Amino acid sequence: MDSYHLQFISIVGVGITGILILMAFFMKFTKGLFFARFPNEFINDSENPKYDLERKAGNLFKEWVFKYITPLFISFLLLLGLSYMIS
Repeated sequence: MDSYHLQFISIVGVGITGILILMAFFMKFTKGLFFARFPNEFINDSENPKYDLERKAGNLFKEWVFKYITPLFISFLLLLGLSYMIS
């Protein structure tokens, strides 16, 4: 495997894990609710007990991403830096 393939894999990995981390940050700020509604509806739904299951799923996703995906993001960044240093 040459450095071009290593760089490509690293860029794709950084992109995918970066999107997941960005989604987790959004869920952190919205307390687990995802942006599937308009802002005025979101304010009304933020304390509604009807959306507890969505809130619980969002918080589980957020915790999972911050625990398992963040180290992958860092490792892809290191791999990308090393692949540029090799070439």
